[in-house]
Amino acid sequence: MTISQRLKIVPVRRLEHLTFNLCNFNFFRKSERGKAMLFFGNSGSLSVLIAVPYILGCELAFLRDERYFVRLKKGR
Repeated sequence: MTISQRLKIVPVRRLEHLTFNLCNFNFFRKSERGKAMLFFGNSGSLSVLIAVPYILGCELAFLRDERYFVRLKKGR
């Protein structure tokens, strides 16, 4: 079975996409345990002040665009 046979592209709602982006940010923030280095030093809680507005800004910029996820097809 090839990759294209196992994957499908599905449209998602804007809120789902925003939630997905925020969850990804939170996962990586926690996995770094605050030790990620930004260009101005240790990220700590400052990353929240940078990343969250960035994610919200991207969502606003692409407000009218369709959003898609790639999902595994069910089967075998």
